[in-house]
Amino acid sequence: MTTIWIIFVVIVCACSLIYTMGNYVKHNAKLAKFTQEHPEAAKVQIKANKVGIIVETLQVHSVNGEEPLIFQEMLINNGFYLLPGKNVLEVSYEWTRPGVIYKTVTKYIDPTKIEVEVEPNKTYKLSYSRKQEQFVFEEIG
Repeated sequence: MTTIWIIFVVIVCACSLIYTMGNYVKHNAKLAKFTQEHPEAAKVQIKANKVGIIVETLQVHSVNGEEPLIFQEMLINNGFYLLPGKNVLEVSYEWTRPGVIYKTVTKYIDPTKIEVEVEPNKTYKLSYSRKQEQFVFEEIG
């Protein structure tokens, strides 16, 4: 009976690993194809803090009504590509901190559409300013 469970766990782990690697390869092929077809595409880095006691999450739901093409650099920088010109982004923001009465306190900004304009081959940063309570889109390079 124990041998069957060990074999079952090994098969489940192997299938999970194969599925994850397949999705990884497929996503990287999609990224490579997009960057080859659109060498002028601008990069937008998403600023989010996921380390420490305060956790910030900025999520991009859509770019011009389509699913964004997300990339990751050095395991810490997430971002997405935009074609030059005007683009409409649908983004949301979530901020969690430790609470006094409750374990955590979370503030959530509902998905909001913002219009941005990008130039070819530039790098931008998308963040949320808690002081100004608005999304900030700025060029960084």
